Amino acid sequence: MKTHSFCCGLVGVLIAPVFLLPTAAQDVTIGEPGWFQADGIPDHPPQTVRQERPEYPRDLRGHDAGETGYVIAVRFLDAKGQSRELEVDSAYPWFKAAVEATGTDWQMVPARRGGQPVQSWFWTPIIFNPKSAGLDRPDATPRLLAVTPVIVPSAMMKKMQNKTTVWGTLNLDAAGVPQKVILEPGTSDRILPYVEATLKQWRFAAARKDGQPVAAEFRVAFLLYSPMPPVPTKWNPPRIIPRSQKLPIYPRAMATSGIEGRVLIAFVVDKEGRVKDPVVDHSNNPAFDQPAIECVLEWRFEAATVDGEPVNTRMRVPISFEFDRGRGQEAYTVDSPGRKAKERMPEELVYDVNPKIRGIVNPVFPYAPLRDDKKGRAAVFLAIDPTGNVVQTKVVEATLPEFGLALAAAAETFLFDPALKNGNRVRAVLKIEQEFSSSAENRIITDDDLALLWIEKKKPESIIGAGKLDAPLKPLSRRSPVFPLALRGKVDRGEARIEVLIDEKGHPRLPRIAAASDPAFGYAAVQAAAQWLFEPPKSGGKPAVVRVIMPFVFEIKPSATGTPVGESAAQSEAGQNQETAR
Repeated sequence: MKTHSFCCGLVGVLIAPVFLLPTAAQDVTIGEPGWFQADGIPDHPPQTVRQERPEYPRDLRGHDAGETGYVIAVRFLDAKGQSRELEVDSAYPWFKAAVEATGTDWQMVPARRGGQPVQSWFWTPIIFNPKSAGLDRPDATPRLLAVTPVIVPSAMMKKMQNKTTVWGTLNLDAAGVPQKVILEPGTSDRILPYVEATLKQWRFAAARKDGQPVAAEFRVAFLLYSPMPPVPTKWNPPRIIPRSQKLPIYPRAMATSGIEGRVLIAFVVDKEGRVKDPVVDHSNNPAFDQPAIECVLEWRFEAATVDGEPVNTRMRVPISFEFDRGRGQEAYTVDSPGRKAKERMPEELVYDVNPKIRGIVNPVFPYAPLRDDKKGRAAVFLAIDPTGNVVQTKVVEATLPEFGLALAAAAETFLFDPALKNGNRVRAVLKIEQEFSSSAENRIITDDDLALLWIEKKKPESIIGAGKLDAPLKPLSRRSPVFPLALRGKVDRGEARIEVLIDEKGHPRLPRIAAASDPAFGYAAVQAAAQWLFEPPKSGGKPAVVRVIMPFVFEIKPSATGTPVGESAAQSEAGQNQETAR
Protein backbone atom coordinates (compact mmCIF):
# COMPACT_ATOMS: atom_id res chain seq x y z
CA MET A 1 0.00 0.00 0.00
CA LYS A 2 1.29 3.43 -0.79
CA THR A 3 2.01 5.30 2.43
CA HIS A 4 0.52 8.74 2.78
CA SER A 5 0.29 11.32 5.48
CA PHE A 6 -2.99 11.52 7.38
CA CYS A 7 -3.31 7.73 7.54
CA CYS A 8 -6.12 8.07 10.05
CA GLY A 9 -8.64 5.82 8.32
CA LEU A 10 -9.19 4.45 4.86
CA VAL A 11 -12.59 5.84 3.94
CA GLY A 12 -13.96 7.77 1.03
CA VAL A 13 -13.73 7.14 -2.68
CA LEU A 14 -11.41 8.68 -5.21
CA ILE A 15 -13.22 10.67 -7.83
CA ALA A 16 -11.16 10.72 -11.00
CA PRO A 17 -12.63 13.13 -13.53
CA VAL A 18 -11.21 13.03 -17.01
CA PHE A 19 -8.99 15.99 -17.88
CA LEU A 20 -7.91 16.02 -21.50
CA LEU A 21 -4.38 17.29 -21.72
CA PRO A 22 -3.15 19.66 -24.44
CA THR A 23 -2.26 17.82 -27.61
CA ALA A 24 0.68 19.93 -28.70
CA ALA A 25 3.71 17.90 -29.73
CA GLN A 26 5.67 18.51 -26.55
CA ASP A 27 7.64 16.19 -24.35
CA VAL A 28 5.99 16.91 -20.99
CA THR A 29 2.40 17.87 -20.15
CA ILE A 30 1.03 18.73 -16.71
CA GLY A 31 -2.66 17.91 -16.29
CA GLU A 32 -5.41 19.32 -14.13
CA PRO A 33 -5.96 17.98 -10.59
CA GLY A 34 -8.04 14.91 -9.81
CA TRP A 35 -9.85 14.64 -6.48
CA PHE A 36 -9.40 12.09 -3.72
CA GLN A 37 -12.76 12.69 -2.05
CA ALA A 38 -16.27 11.93 -3.23
CA ASP A 39 -18.00 14.68 -1.29
CA GLY A 40 -17.24 18.33 -0.71
CA ILE A 41 -15.32 18.93 -3.91
CA PRO A 42 -14.38 22.65 -4.01
CA ASP A 43 -16.20 25.02 -6.35
CA HIS A 44 -12.87 26.16 -7.74
CA PRO A 45 -9.77 23.94 -7.86
CA PRO A 46 -6.34 25.15 -6.70
CA GLN A 47 -4.68 27.54 -9.12
CA THR A 48 -1.01 27.39 -9.96
CA VAL A 49 0.98 30.59 -9.45
CA ARG A 50 4.40 29.24 -10.35
CA GLN A 51 5.29 25.80 -11.55
CA GLU A 52 8.51 24.66 -13.16
CA ARG A 53 7.84 22.20 -15.95
CA PRO A 54 10.00 19.07 -15.73
CA GLU A 55 12.23 18.31 -18.69
CA TYR A 56 12.00 15.11 -20.66
CA PRO A 57 15.11 13.18 -19.51
CA ARG A 58 18.09 14.14 -21.61
CA ASP A 59 19.34 10.59 -22.03
CA LEU A 60 15.99 9.46 -23.48
CA ARG A 61 15.30 12.58 -25.51
CA GLY A 62 17.73 11.93 -28.34
CA HIS A 63 16.33 8.52 -29.22
CA ASP A 64 13.53 8.36 -31.74
CA ALA A 65 11.80 5.44 -30.02
CA GLY A 66 11.96 7.16 -26.65
CA GLU A 67 9.74 6.17 -23.78
CA THR A 68 6.18 7.03 -22.75
CA GLY A 69 5.27 7.26 -19.09
CA TYR A 70 3.72 9.35 -16.37
CA VAL A 71 4.08 10.54 -12.80
CA ILE A 72 1.31 11.07 -10.23
CA ALA A 73 2.06 13.88 -7.78
CA VAL A 74 -0.14 13.56 -4.68
CA ARG A 75 -0.61 16.81 -2.82
CA PHE A 76 -2.45 18.26 0.17
CA LEU A 77 -2.93 22.04 0.00
CA ASP A 78 -4.14 23.84 3.09
CA ALA A 79 -6.40 26.89 3.17
CA LYS A 80 -3.36 29.21 3.27
CA GLY A 81 -1.95 27.76 0.06
CA GLN A 82 0.81 25.87 1.85
CA SER A 83 1.62 22.67 -0.05
CA ARG A 84 1.95 19.52 2.05
CA GLU A 85 3.54 17.15 -0.44
CA LEU A 86 2.55 13.59 0.21
CA GLU A 87 4.14 11.54 -2.53
CA VAL A 88 5.47 11.48 -6.07
CA ASP A 89 4.71 8.12 -7.66
CA SER A 90 5.77 6.53 -10.91
CA ALA A 91 6.75 3.16 -12.31
CA TYR A 92 9.38 4.99 -14.37
CA PRO A 93 12.29 6.05 -12.09
CA TRP A 94 13.83 8.37 -14.67
CA PHE A 95 10.57 10.33 -15.06
CA LYS A 96 10.08 10.46 -11.29
CA ALA A 97 13.59 11.88 -10.94
CA ALA A 98 12.80 14.54 -13.54
CA VAL A 99 9.74 15.70 -11.58
CA GLU A 100 11.56 15.68 -8.25
CA ALA A 101 14.47 17.64 -9.73
CA THR A 102 12.19 20.60 -10.50
CA GLY A 103 11.13 20.94 -6.88
CA THR A 104 7.66 19.58 -6.22
CA ASP A 105 6.52 22.42 -3.93
CA TRP A 106 4.82 24.44 -6.63
CA GLN A 107 3.32 27.76 -5.58
CA MET A 108 -0.46 27.52 -5.63
CA VAL A 109 -3.56 29.46 -4.60
CA PRO A 110 -5.84 27.29 -2.44
CA ALA A 111 -9.10 25.81 -3.65
CA ARG A 112 -12.27 27.77 -2.86
CA ARG A 113 -15.76 26.79 -1.82
CA GLY A 114 -18.49 29.39 -1.44
CA GLY A 115 -15.85 32.05 -2.10
CA GLN A 116 -13.73 30.94 0.86
CA PRO A 117 -10.32 29.20 0.70
CA VAL A 118 -10.47 25.56 1.78
CA GLN A 119 -8.15 22.61 2.17
CA SER A 120 -7.93 20.16 -0.69
CA TRP A 121 -6.32 16.84 -1.32
CA PHE A 122 -5.65 16.03 -4.96
CA TRP A 123 -3.36 14.39 -7.46
CA THR A 124 -1.78 15.89 -10.56
CA PRO A 125 -0.67 13.86 -13.61
CA ILE A 126 2.60 14.69 -15.36
CA ILE A 127 2.80 12.88 -18.70
CA PHE A 128 5.99 12.25 -20.66
CA ASN A 129 5.67 11.58 -24.39
CA PRO A 130 8.71 10.93 -26.62
CA LYS A 131 9.52 12.45 -29.98
CA SER A 132 8.09 9.36 -31.66
CA ALA A 133 4.61 10.33 -30.39
CA GLY A 134 4.66 13.82 -31.94
CA LEU A 135 1.40 14.83 -33.59
CA ASP A 136 3.19 16.27 -36.64
CA ARG A 137 4.82 12.96 -37.62
CA PRO A 138 3.40 10.82 -40.43
CA ASP A 139 4.57 7.70 -38.57
CA ALA A 140 3.96 7.92 -34.83
CA THR A 141 3.57 5.81 -31.74
CA PRO A 142 0.46 6.26 -29.54
CA ARG A 143 0.46 9.49 -27.53
CA LEU A 144 -0.73 9.41 -23.92
CA LEU A 145 -3.15 12.28 -23.24
CA ALA A 146 -4.87 11.60 -19.89
CA VAL A 147 -4.35 9.17 -17.01
CA THR A 148 -5.89 8.34 -13.63
CA PRO A 149 -4.67 6.02 -10.85
CA VAL A 150 -6.27 2.62 -10.23
CA ILE A 151 -8.15 2.39 -6.93
CA VAL A 152 -8.45 -1.09 -5.42
CA PRO A 153 -9.83 -2.18 -2.01
CA SER A 154 -7.42 -2.06 0.90
CA ALA A 155 -7.87 -5.77 1.60
CA MET A 156 -6.84 -6.60 -1.95
CA MET A 157 -3.72 -4.46 -1.64
CA LYS A 158 -2.72 -6.40 1.46
CA LYS A 159 -3.16 -9.71 -0.33
CA MET A 160 -0.90 -8.39 -3.09
CA GLN A 161 1.74 -7.77 -0.38
CA ASN A 162 1.41 -4.03 -1.02
CA LYS A 163 2.49 -4.25 -4.64
CA THR A 164 1.80 -0.80 -6.04
CA THR A 165 2.39 -1.24 -9.78
CA VAL A 166 1.22 -3.69 -12.40
CA TRP A 167 2.22 -3.67 -16.05
CA GLY A 168 -0.03 -4.44 -18.96
CA THR A 169 -0.28 -4.32 -22.75
CA LEU A 170 -3.13 -2.34 -24.31
CA ASN A 171 -4.64 -3.00 -27.70
CA LEU A 172 -5.61 0.44 -29.06
CA ASP A 173 -7.88 0.80 -32.08
CA ALA A 174 -7.38 3.32 -34.89
CA ALA A 175 -9.19 5.95 -32.79
CA GLY A 176 -6.80 5.45 -29.86
CA VAL A 177 -9.47 3.79 -27.72
CA PRO A 178 -8.33 0.84 -25.55
CA GLN A 179 -10.07 -2.33 -26.68
CA LYS A 180 -8.33 -4.90 -24.51
CA VAL A 181 -5.75 -5.00 -21.75
CA ILE A 182 -3.54 -7.98 -20.94
CA LEU A 183 -1.86 -7.74 -17.55
CA GLU A 184 1.59 -9.15 -16.90
CA PRO A 185 1.78 -12.84 -15.92
CA GLY A 186 1.32 -13.47 -12.21
CA THR A 187 -1.09 -10.55 -11.69
CA SER A 188 -4.23 -11.45 -9.76
CA ASP A 189 -7.32 -11.78 -11.96
CA ARG A 190 -9.20 -9.72 -9.36
CA ILE A 191 -7.19 -6.64 -10.37
CA LEU A 192 -8.37 -6.69 -14.01
CA PRO A 193 -11.89 -5.20 -13.47
CA TYR A 194 -10.42 -2.21 -11.61
CA VAL A 195 -7.87 -1.60 -14.37
CA GLU A 196 -10.57 -1.88 -17.06
CA ALA A 197 -12.80 0.61 -15.22
CA THR A 198 -9.92 3.07 -14.89
CA LEU A 199 -9.00 2.77 -18.57
CA LYS A 200 -12.34 4.28 -19.51
CA GLN A 201 -10.94 7.56 -18.24
CA TRP A 202 -7.59 7.34 -20.04
CA ARG A 203 -7.14 9.04 -23.41
CA PHE A 204 -4.74 8.42 -26.27
CA ALA A 205 -3.94 9.91 -29.65
CA ALA A 206 -3.81 6.99 -32.05
CA ALA A 207 -0.66 5.67 -33.66
CA ARG A 208 -0.13 6.62 -37.31
CA LYS A 209 1.34 5.00 -40.40
CA ASP A 210 1.92 7.12 -43.51
CA GLY A 211 -0.22 9.83 -41.95
CA GLN A 212 -3.19 7.54 -41.29
CA PRO A 213 -4.35 6.41 -37.82
CA VAL A 214 -3.75 2.71 -37.15
CA ALA A 215 -4.30 0.22 -34.36
CA ALA A 216 -1.33 -0.47 -32.11
CA GLU A 217 -0.13 -2.15 -28.95
CA PHE A 218 1.00 -0.03 -26.03
CA ARG A 219 2.81 -1.25 -22.91
CA VAL A 220 2.06 0.78 -19.80
CA ALA A 221 2.22 0.68 -16.02
CA PHE A 222 -0.81 1.10 -13.76
CA LEU A 223 -0.33 2.73 -10.36
CA LEU A 224 -2.45 1.14 -7.63
CA TYR A 225 -3.84 3.03 -4.64
CA SER A 226 -6.01 2.08 -1.71
CA PRO A 227 -9.04 4.30 -1.05
CA MET A 228 -7.95 7.57 0.51
CA PRO A 229 -9.12 9.13 3.78
CA PRO A 230 -11.23 12.28 3.52
CA VAL A 231 -9.66 15.72 3.66
CA PRO A 232 -9.02 16.51 7.32
CA THR A 233 -10.85 19.39 8.93
CA LYS A 234 -7.87 20.53 11.01
CA TRP A 235 -4.25 19.92 10.16
CA ASN A 236 -1.30 20.85 12.35
CA PRO A 237 2.08 20.23 10.73
CA PRO A 238 5.08 18.71 12.55
CA ARG A 239 7.09 21.16 14.66
CA ILE A 240 10.79 20.73 15.24
CA ILE A 241 11.93 20.56 18.87
CA PRO A 242 14.55 23.34 18.84
CA ARG A 243 17.09 21.68 21.13
CA SER A 244 17.18 18.62 18.83
CA GLN A 245 17.86 20.58 15.64
CA LYS A 246 21.60 20.11 15.35
CA LEU A 247 23.43 21.70 12.48
CA PRO A 248 25.01 19.45 9.84
CA ILE A 249 28.73 18.80 10.02
CA TYR A 250 30.66 20.05 7.00
CA PRO A 251 32.49 16.94 5.70
CA ARG A 252 36.18 17.00 6.56
CA ALA A 253 37.09 15.60 3.14
CA MET A 254 35.61 18.71 1.52
CA ALA A 255 37.04 21.26 3.96
CA THR A 256 39.90 22.27 1.68
CA SER A 257 37.54 23.05 -1.18
CA GLY A 258 35.21 25.48 0.57
CA ILE A 259 32.42 24.43 -1.79
CA GLU A 260 28.83 24.97 -0.66
CA GLY A 261 26.41 22.07 -0.66
CA ARG A 262 22.63 21.79 -0.93
CA VAL A 263 20.80 18.55 -0.16
CA LEU A 264 17.03 18.00 -0.14
CA ILE A 265 16.16 15.24 2.32
CA ALA A 266 12.79 13.45 2.25
CA PHE A 267 11.70 11.61 5.37
CA VAL A 268 8.72 10.56 7.48
CA VAL A 269 8.00 12.05 10.90
CA ASP A 270 6.19 9.26 12.76
CA LYS A 271 3.51 9.59 15.42
CA GLU A 272 6.17 9.79 18.12
CA GLY A 273 7.99 12.61 16.32
CA ARG A 274 10.95 10.51 15.23
CA VAL A 275 12.57 10.74 11.80
CA LYS A 276 12.13 7.57 9.74
CA ASP A 277 13.31 6.44 6.30
CA PRO A 278 15.39 9.49 5.31
CA VAL A 279 16.48 9.51 1.67
CA VAL A 280 18.24 12.01 -0.55
CA ASP A 281 15.63 13.57 -2.81
CA HIS A 282 18.02 15.90 -4.62
CA SER A 283 21.63 16.96 -4.12
CA ASN A 284 24.15 19.11 -5.93
CA ASN A 285 27.09 17.12 -4.57
CA PRO A 286 27.10 13.55 -3.21
CA ALA A 287 29.85 14.39 -0.71
CA PHE A 288 27.19 16.14 1.38
CA ASP A 289 24.55 13.37 1.22
CA GLN A 290 25.73 11.31 4.19
CA PRO A 291 26.21 14.19 6.66
CA ALA A 292 22.78 15.57 5.68
CA ILE A 293 21.06 12.25 6.42
CA GLU A 294 23.01 11.79 9.66
CA CYS A 295 21.97 15.29 10.70
CA VAL A 296 18.19 14.84 10.27
CA LEU A 297 18.26 11.43 11.99
CA GLU A 298 19.12 13.32 15.19
CA TRP A 299 16.11 15.63 14.93
CA ARG A 300 12.95 15.23 16.98
CA PHE A 301 9.52 16.73 16.26
CA GLU A 302 6.18 17.33 17.81
CA ALA A 303 4.16 15.01 15.58
CA ALA A 304 1.64 16.34 13.10
CA THR A 305 -2.01 15.99 14.05
CA VAL A 306 -5.17 15.60 12.02
CA ASP A 307 -8.33 16.49 13.86
CA GLY A 308 -6.33 16.21 17.07
CA GLU A 309 -4.86 12.75 16.37
CA PRO A 310 -1.08 12.26 15.77
CA VAL A 311 -0.26 10.96 12.29
CA ASN A 312 2.76 10.01 10.23
CA THR A 313 3.80 12.83 7.92
CA ARG A 314 6.14 12.95 4.95
CA MET A 315 8.43 15.97 4.82
CA ARG A 316 11.11 17.42 2.59
CA VAL A 317 13.76 19.64 4.17
CA PRO A 318 16.65 21.42 2.44
CA ILE A 319 20.04 21.18 4.19
CA SER A 320 22.72 23.73 3.29
CA PHE A 321 26.44 23.42 3.90
CA GLU A 322 28.63 26.50 3.97
CA PHE A 323 32.32 26.91 4.63
CA ASP A 324 34.51 29.81 5.69
CA ARG A 325 36.33 30.41 2.43
CA GLY A 326 38.87 32.59 4.18
CA ARG A 327 40.27 29.47 5.82
CA GLY A 328 40.11 27.12 2.88
CA GLN A 329 41.86 26.45 -0.38
CA GLU A 330 41.03 24.47 -3.50
CA ALA A 331 40.85 20.71 -3.03
CA TYR A 332 42.66 20.10 -6.27
CA THR A 333 45.63 21.79 -7.83
CA VAL A 334 43.96 23.43 -10.83
CA ASP A 335 45.86 24.90 -13.75
CA SER A 336 43.97 26.84 -16.41
CA PRO A 337 45.71 26.79 -19.80
CA GLY A 338 43.07 29.26 -20.98
CA ARG A 339 44.58 32.02 -18.83
CA LYS A 340 48.18 31.02 -18.16
CA ALA A 341 49.19 30.08 -21.67
CA LYS A 342 47.10 32.31 -23.92
CA GLU A 343 49.78 32.56 -26.54
CA ARG A 344 49.78 28.77 -26.97
CA MET A 345 46.00 28.20 -26.86
CA PRO A 346 43.52 28.33 -29.74
CA GLU A 347 41.52 31.55 -29.69
CA GLU A 348 38.27 29.68 -28.89
CA LEU A 349 39.81 28.40 -25.62
CA VAL A 350 41.02 31.79 -24.38
CA TYR A 351 38.65 33.35 -21.85
CA ASP A 352 38.46 36.17 -19.32
CA VAL A 353 36.99 34.33 -16.31
CA ASN A 354 38.02 30.83 -15.27
CA PRO A 355 35.43 28.09 -14.75
CA LYS A 356 34.45 27.83 -11.09
CA ILE A 357 33.99 24.45 -9.44
CA ARG A 358 30.55 24.15 -7.84
CA GLY A 359 30.25 20.38 -7.45
CA ILE A 360 33.02 17.85 -6.94
CA VAL A 361 33.66 14.52 -5.29
CA ASN A 362 37.02 13.19 -4.22
CA PRO A 363 38.38 10.29 -6.25
CA VAL A 364 38.28 6.86 -4.66
CA PHE A 365 41.73 5.57 -3.74
CA PRO A 366 42.15 2.44 -5.90
CA TYR A 367 41.99 -0.62 -3.66
CA ALA A 368 45.08 -2.57 -4.76
CA PRO A 369 47.55 0.34 -4.36
CA LEU A 370 45.94 1.26 -1.03
CA ARG A 371 46.20 -2.32 0.21
CA ASP A 372 49.86 -2.48 -0.85
CA ASP A 373 50.61 0.99 0.62
CA LYS A 374 51.63 2.50 -2.70
CA LYS A 375 51.74 6.25 -3.23
CA GLY A 376 51.54 8.36 -6.35
CA ARG A 377 49.87 11.15 -8.21
CA ALA A 378 47.82 11.77 -11.33
CA ALA A 379 46.89 14.70 -13.58
CA VAL A 380 43.88 14.96 -15.90
CA PHE A 381 42.84 17.56 -18.48
CA LEU A 382 39.13 18.44 -18.49
CA ALA A 383 37.16 19.95 -21.38
CA ILE A 384 34.20 21.94 -20.07
CA ASP A 385 31.34 23.02 -22.31
CA PRO A 386 29.50 26.39 -22.08
CA THR A 387 26.91 24.87 -19.74
CA GLY A 388 29.57 23.88 -17.20
CA ASN A 389 29.47 20.14 -17.90
CA VAL A 390 32.62 18.06 -18.33
CA VAL A 391 32.52 16.67 -21.87
CA GLN A 392 35.99 15.14 -22.18
CA THR A 393 38.79 13.95 -19.92
CA LYS A 394 42.36 12.94 -20.71
CA VAL A 395 44.88 11.44 -18.31
CA VAL A 396 48.21 13.23 -18.91
CA GLU A 397 50.16 11.90 -15.94
CA ALA A 398 49.83 8.91 -13.61
CA THR A 399 52.47 7.11 -11.56
CA LEU A 400 50.12 4.11 -11.70
CA PRO A 401 47.40 3.62 -14.35
CA GLU A 402 44.88 3.07 -11.55
CA PHE A 403 45.45 6.59 -10.21
CA GLY A 404 44.74 8.16 -13.60
CA LEU A 405 41.56 6.13 -14.12
CA ALA A 406 40.32 6.93 -10.62
CA LEU A 407 40.90 10.67 -11.02
CA ALA A 408 39.24 10.71 -14.46
CA ALA A 409 36.18 8.87 -13.09
CA ALA A 410 35.82 11.48 -10.34
CA ALA A 411 36.41 14.40 -12.71
CA GLU A 412 33.59 13.28 -15.02
CA THR A 413 31.12 13.94 -12.17
CA PHE A 414 32.29 17.53 -11.61
CA LEU A 415 30.03 20.52 -12.22
CA PHE A 416 31.26 24.02 -13.03
CA ASP A 417 30.08 27.54 -13.49
CA PRO A 418 31.33 27.95 -17.08
CA ALA A 419 34.17 30.15 -18.25
CA LEU A 420 33.30 33.62 -19.53
CA LYS A 421 34.64 35.62 -22.42
CA ASN A 422 33.30 39.14 -22.99
CA GLY A 423 30.48 38.19 -20.65
CA ASN A 424 29.49 35.12 -22.69
CA ARG A 425 29.75 31.49 -21.66
CA VAL A 426 32.49 29.64 -23.55
CA ARG A 427 34.33 26.34 -23.62
CA ALA A 428 37.32 25.87 -21.34
CA VAL A 429 40.13 23.45 -20.56
CA LEU A 430 41.43 22.80 -17.04
CA LYS A 431 44.10 20.56 -15.61
CA ILE A 432 43.57 18.94 -12.21
CA GLU A 433 46.16 17.11 -10.15
CA GLN A 434 45.70 14.74 -7.22
CA GLU A 435 48.09 13.16 -4.73
CA PHE A 436 47.31 9.58 -3.70
CA SER A 437 48.70 8.62 -0.29
CA SER A 438 47.68 6.15 2.41
CA SER A 439 48.42 8.77 5.08
CA ALA A 440 45.44 9.26 7.39
CA GLU A 441 45.88 13.00 6.94
CA ASN A 442 45.29 12.75 3.22
CA ARG A 443 41.92 14.12 2.23
CA ILE A 444 40.77 11.17 0.05
CA ILE A 445 41.31 8.42 2.61
CA THR A 446 39.92 8.44 6.13
CA ASP A 447 40.82 6.85 9.46
CA ASP A 448 37.70 4.68 9.14
CA ASP A 449 38.87 3.41 5.75
CA LEU A 450 42.30 2.53 7.13
CA ALA A 451 40.82 0.87 10.20
CA LEU A 452 38.60 -1.34 8.06
CA LEU A 453 41.54 -2.17 5.78
CA TRP A 454 43.44 -3.37 8.86
CA ILE A 455 40.47 -5.52 9.91
CA GLU A 456 40.22 -6.99 6.42
CA LYS A 457 43.89 -7.95 6.53
CA LYS A 458 44.13 -9.13 10.14
CA LYS A 459 40.62 -10.27 11.10
CA PRO A 460 38.79 -11.15 7.86
CA GLU A 461 36.55 -13.59 9.72
CA SER A 462 34.82 -10.64 11.42
CA ILE A 463 33.41 -9.47 8.07
CA ILE A 464 30.21 -11.36 7.26
CA GLY A 465 28.41 -12.13 4.02
CA ALA A 466 25.05 -10.64 3.04
CA GLY A 467 23.32 -13.95 3.75
CA LYS A 468 23.99 -13.56 7.48
CA LEU A 469 22.24 -10.21 7.84
CA ASP A 470 18.98 -9.95 9.75
CA ALA A 471 17.44 -8.10 6.79
CA PRO A 472 18.58 -7.12 3.28
CA LEU A 473 20.57 -3.91 3.03
CA LYS A 474 18.34 -0.88 2.54
CA PRO A 475 19.81 2.05 0.56
CA LEU A 476 19.15 5.51 1.97
CA SER A 477 21.06 7.41 -0.67
CA ARG A 478 22.35 6.21 -4.01
CA ARG A 479 23.72 7.79 -7.14
CA SER A 480 23.88 6.37 -10.61
CA PRO A 481 27.37 6.29 -12.11
CA VAL A 482 28.33 8.39 -15.10
CA PHE A 483 28.62 6.57 -18.41
CA PRO A 484 32.37 7.02 -19.12
CA LEU A 485 33.00 9.81 -21.60
CA ALA A 486 35.78 7.89 -23.35
CA LEU A 487 33.36 5.08 -24.22
CA ARG A 488 30.44 7.15 -25.50
CA GLY A 489 29.98 6.61 -29.20
CA LYS A 490 32.00 3.39 -29.03
CA VAL A 491 29.70 1.13 -27.00
CA ASP A 492 26.10 1.47 -25.88
CA ARG A 493 26.22 -0.84 -22.89
CA GLY A 494 28.56 -1.97 -20.15
CA GLU A 495 28.62 -3.78 -16.86
CA ALA A 496 30.62 -3.75 -13.66
CA ARG A 497 30.53 -5.70 -10.41
CA ILE A 498 31.88 -3.85 -7.40
CA GLU A 499 32.93 -5.58 -4.18
CA VAL A 500 32.49 -3.31 -1.18
CA LEU A 501 32.47 -3.45 2.60
CA ILE A 502 29.48 -1.80 4.31
CA ASP A 503 30.54 -0.69 7.77
CA GLU A 504 28.49 -0.72 10.96
CA LYS A 505 27.08 2.74 10.21
CA GLY A 506 26.01 1.84 6.66
CA HIS A 507 28.91 3.58 4.88
CA PRO A 508 30.46 1.83 1.86
CA ARG A 509 34.20 1.34 2.38
CA LEU A 510 37.10 0.16 0.22
CA PRO A 511 35.17 -0.46 -3.04
CA ARG A 512 37.08 -2.45 -5.61
CA ILE A 513 36.36 -3.80 -9.09
CA ALA A 514 35.39 -7.47 -9.07
CA ALA A 515 34.64 -7.54 -12.80
CA ALA A 516 33.98 -5.02 -15.58
CA SER A 517 33.37 -5.13 -19.31
CA ASP A 518 35.84 -2.23 -19.56
CA PRO A 519 38.08 -0.72 -16.85
CA ALA A 520 36.39 2.68 -17.34
CA PHE A 521 33.03 1.14 -16.37
CA GLY A 522 34.67 -0.35 -13.30
CA TYR A 523 36.12 2.94 -12.06
CA ALA A 524 32.88 4.82 -12.78
CA ALA A 525 30.96 2.22 -10.76
CA VAL A 526 33.49 2.37 -7.89
CA GLN A 527 33.11 6.16 -7.81
CA ALA A 528 29.32 5.83 -7.57
CA ALA A 529 29.34 2.98 -5.03
CA ALA A 530 31.50 5.02 -2.64
CA GLN A 531 28.75 7.69 -2.47
CA TRP A 532 25.93 5.35 -1.41
CA LEU A 533 24.58 5.15 2.13
CA PHE A 534 22.69 2.26 3.72
CA GLU A 535 20.75 1.63 6.88
CA PRO A 536 23.27 0.21 9.37
CA PRO A 537 23.54 -3.55 8.78
CA LYS A 538 22.83 -5.92 11.66
CA SER A 539 23.39 -9.61 12.30
CA GLY A 540 21.79 -11.22 15.32
CA GLY A 541 20.57 -7.79 16.35
CA LYS A 542 24.12 -6.41 16.55
CA PRO A 543 25.91 -3.96 14.22
CA ALA A 544 27.96 -5.76 11.59
CA VAL A 545 30.39 -5.19 8.75
CA VAL A 546 29.22 -6.93 5.59
CA ARG A 547 30.90 -7.73 2.29
CA VAL A 548 28.65 -7.50 -0.77
CA ILE A 549 28.81 -7.36 -4.55
CA MET A 550 27.02 -4.43 -6.19
CA PRO A 551 26.22 -5.07 -9.87
CA PHE A 552 25.99 -1.98 -12.10
CA VAL A 553 24.53 -1.82 -15.61
CA PHE A 554 25.38 1.07 -17.95
CA GLU A 555 23.24 1.76 -20.98
CA ILE A 556 23.06 4.57 -23.52
CA LYS A 557 20.07 3.37 -25.52
CA PRO A 558 16.86 3.41 -23.49
CA SER A 559 14.67 0.37 -23.33
CA ALA A 560 10.93 0.77 -23.72
CA THR A 561 10.39 -2.00 -21.19
CA GLY A 562 13.66 -2.50 -19.37
CA THR A 563 16.41 -0.88 -17.38
CA PRO A 564 15.96 2.76 -16.42
CA VAL A 565 18.86 4.84 -17.64
CA GLY A 566 18.55 7.75 -15.23
CA GLU A 567 20.21 11.11 -15.47
CA SER A 568 23.64 9.67 -16.08
CA ALA A 569 22.72 6.86 -18.47
CA ALA A 570 23.54 4.25 -15.86
CA GLN A 571 21.70 2.33 -13.21
CA SER A 572 22.69 0.00 -10.40
CA GLU A 573 20.76 -3.01 -9.17
CA ALA A 574 22.48 -2.83 -5.79
CA GLY A 575 20.09 -2.48 -2.90
CA GLN A 576 17.61 -4.80 -4.55
CA ASN A 577 20.13 -7.49 -5.42
CA GLN A 578 23.04 -7.73 -3.03
CA GLU A 579 25.27 -10.72 -3.48
CA THR A 580 27.70 -12.26 -1.04
CA ALA A 581 31.29 -11.69 -2.12
CA ARG A 582 33.53 -14.71 -2.05
